Amino acid sequence: MKKLIFAFFISIFSLTSCAEKEATVDDAEIPQAAVRGQNDAQALLEIAGSDVKDIHSALLSVKAREWEMRRNGSDRSADAYINAFKEYVSTQNKTLADEIF
Repeated sequence: MKKLIFAFFISIFSLTSCAEKEATVDDAEIPQAAVRGQNDAQALLEIAGSDVKDIHSALLSVKAREWEMRRNGSDRSADAYINAFKEYVSTQNKTLADEIF
């Protein structure tokens, strides 16, 4: 019985330490994701006068990047990415922001 209780506590400890490690990794990625969002927004603004297909392609890439982060379990990084993207576009080109958001 003692061995069973010991094994139970070891398994709980292992699960807890893994969850803490994942949260730390996600926390470290948040600032990088926000910078990536700003960079992608800047790239979009550079092609804003281009063909509509180029703009659509860039926007699809942004949504795909956000989805990939979420699929990998990094919801907070994805939120930081998309919020930074939207904020940058909104502050730099209000007209374009009104059209795409």
